[in-house]
Amino acid sequence: DDYTEALSGAHVVILPDNDLPGRNHAELIAKALAGKASSVKVVELPGQPEKADVTDWVTRGGTADELKALITTENTPKRYTLLDAIAKVSRYKDEPMPKSIDFPWQALNIRTRGMRPGWLCILAGYPGSGKTAAAMEIAYMAAKHEHHVLFNSLEMNDEELALRMVQRWGLDTDRLYRGQLTEQDRDAFDLAVNFPFYKNVTITAERSMAGLESRVEEYRPDIVIVDYIGLMDMGRDSAQEGTTKLSRGMKALARRYAVAAVCLSQLSRPAEKQKLSAPTMFDLRASGALEADADQIIIVFREDIQGDAEGRFIIAKSRHARPGKPIPFRFDGDRQTFTVIDEALERAIGQGWSVFEGGQA
Repeated sequence: DDYTEALSGAHVVILPDNDLPGRNHAELIAKALAGKASSVKVVELPGQPEKADVTDWVTRGGTADELKALITTENTPKRYTLLDAIAKVSRYKDEPMPKSIDFPWQALNIRTRGMRPGWLCILAGYPGSGKTAAAMEIAYMAAKHEHHVLFNSLEMNDEELALRMVQRWGLDTDRLYRGQLTEQDRDAFDLAVNFPFYKNVTITAERSMAGLESRVEEYRPDIVIVDYIGLMDMGRDSAQEGTTKLSRGMKALARRYAVAAVCLSQLSRPAEKQKLSAPTMFDLRASGALEADADQIIIVFREDIQGDAEGRFIIAKSRHARPGKPIPFRFDGDRQTFTVIDEALERAIGQGWSVFEGGQA
């Protein structure tokens, strides 16, 4: 905002990095300057490889005179037609499409095509079903593969999240809170701090969309996880109106910054003592906008939240793939991890195939 004021009345030229995040960032700046700068022009430098910036252009021989010529040329923006869009994606006939950020469970990746920049994934479940544990696994696997994760945690503070992660390596939290740590528990702490990729996860607690967008602008993550959307600030809006604004805001943020967005959401709990039935996306709280905006809706479902360690991932919506049937899992409450029980994978293992699943052989 300070820069915007400093450029008031100026003629501004924006030179974006040659990739989707760079172009989205240029668009964001141009919008911020609209009505304040005397003129705003976005100029894409010619002959640039993917991700290159103006410094790279100069290094390869670009001169000041060439830059001035590009800037002063009057270019009337042309219409962007469907043919233009098809020509743009036609490059994928000769080059691979950029990889998605994978879920930790291969069976889920196969049926959803992972999490891609600009996509909004709703990870839903009843209270206590394991949504946060699933989100932590997503963050862990993304960080392990060198993706930068912004984990906006509104339900747990950073220490609580850290203890959840140390549980993965064998910490017994019952013994921790009773002050009866064993050598195994201490080893779990020692083991956890030896994984440098944990630095790829930034923990925040922004309750407003404006605050969250500021953090995304600052850290430029590959994936944003919000735990959970119902705790975001809705001002004086009703739950339905507030959720609608937040949902639209998260979708716009995902597209603007070319990040994958994962928002946790609660399901409406059925009547007291009533057995939990397999939910659908229509069970989302204040669900109208979430259903419409989401590219994916994954439901974490366990019939017996207290005792039953088995459950299933229900792919309630997958805009870009065919969801198929639910994916069974076993949940280890002590280590806060999920193990998928996929019939096709089990058959492959039974026939001697080596199967890669979420980083585990």
